[in-house]
Amino acid sequence: MDTRRKKNILIIALLIAVLTMSISYALLSQQLEISGSAKINTKEWNVKIVKVEDVATQGNAEAGSTDHTGTVASISPVFYTEGDSVTYSVTVENQGSIDATLDSITSAVSTTEGTNYPNVEYEYEGIKATDILKAGDSVKFNVTISYVKADQEVTTAVQSDPTKIVTLTSTLVYVQSSK
Repeated sequence: MDTRRKKNILIIALLIAVLTMSISYALLSQQLEISGSAKINTKEWNVKIVKVEDVATQGNAEAGSTDHTGTVASISPVFYTEGDSVTYSVTVENQGSIDATLDSITSAVSTTEGTNYPNVEYEYEGIKATDILKAGDSVKFNVTISYVKADQEVTTAVQSDPTKIVTLTSTLVYVQSSK
């Protein structure tokens, strides 16, 4: 019985030790709570042409009409004779919160029928590819369109039907600036 009694005492002692450790752990432990919040700033992309206006005419040219939507401007001067030209001022504004880089300018000269005329030239002044337009800034540049070579078909068409005026359509392609 001596061995059995020793075993029972040992089992009771172990149970008391386990019970004491459990109670001690429960009393001394605490719940650790970690919380936090993060603010995500959203960026806005909003680069567009905000104004197109004629600033100068040369020869018999008339300013005609202008139109702009987003980053596309259409300019339609009326030319009568060789040497006529019109200069327009174009304003592009970055109304977003992301800096933009001008990737390219594409242009096409046509009439309402879609015919290309090599006798009309255009030139941009004050803007070039790789120019950076910071968020909140604007850039103003000039576009000059010139009637450089007399073409009887165009001259006659313009004089007899104003719907056949020459149109320059320019598209400005901006991308997110990496700088």
